[in-house]
Amino acid sequence: MSFYQVMQIDECTWRIEDCFKCHMYLLEGEEKAALIDTGMGMPGLRECVEELTKKPVMVINTHGHLDHVGGNCQFESRYLMEEDQEVLKEHTNIEFRKEMIKGFLQEFALPLTENEIEELSHAGQRVPYLPLKNGQIIDLGKRALEMIATPGHTKGSICVFDQERRNLFSGDTVCDQGILLFLPHSASVKEFLQSIQLLKKQKNSFDRIWPGHHKFPLDLDYLEEYEECAKQILEMPQAGENINTNLGSGKMWFHGRISIAYRIENL
Repeated sequence: MSFYQVMQIDECTWRIEDCFKCHMYLLEGEEKAALIDTGMGMPGLRECVEELTKKPVMVINTHGHLDHVGGNCQFESRYLMEEDQEVLKEHTNIEFRKEMIKGFLQEFALPLTENEIEELSHAGQRVPYLPLKNGQIIDLGKRALEMIATPGHTKGSICVFDQERRNLFSGDTVCDQGILLFLPHSASVKEFLQSIQLLKKQKNSFDRIWPGHHKFPLDLDYLEEYEECAKQILEMPQAGENINTNLGSGKMWFHGRISIAYRIENL
């Protein structure tokens, strides 16, 4: 059984989706390839990638959450921002993963066995990482990837700008349905606003946004909607809708096609 679906974006770029609806992206250059995120960690990701490219593959994590780093241990070379090392430590803890995965299974109605859940809980085991820096360029061979620090969902979140192909791979920074800023390790609403404004300044350099979840690709107007939503929160923070979820409590502000979940004490 394959846990992955592949969609080719162009002759050397692929979107890979796991059964938890996590989007990963494989980018191939002339010398090597990069896999942006590795999903929840279901078996067979490496085999899936090796069917698409014979080049050596490095992993670039947009942030340290369990549904983006689960398959990292299937690869030898992994990159992550230093600011997300503590997040990674929590999200690779076996008991933490097990509880979170059970919640995901209910959300997506996936019929995994207890043995499969146990294996998946161990899939995100801690492995060594190479640090990423804001503005760092990773050259795949006539294909340059720029790391753009975008604190928000986590303090170490990044977007990956594919310069030659004019694609922005946004992880959870820009998604169709919204962003969660109410997590204990999230950056403030103000910091997230600054991240979005930074992306807006560069939007003439890219044509489309490829997110970590939900609808894809996204038009650039999403940046305008996130900017306006964040500004409204900062102007009237108490006016948001109260929410209480299995991830925590806070407030939610809806604007256009998106929403932002936040905490009053982290504006």
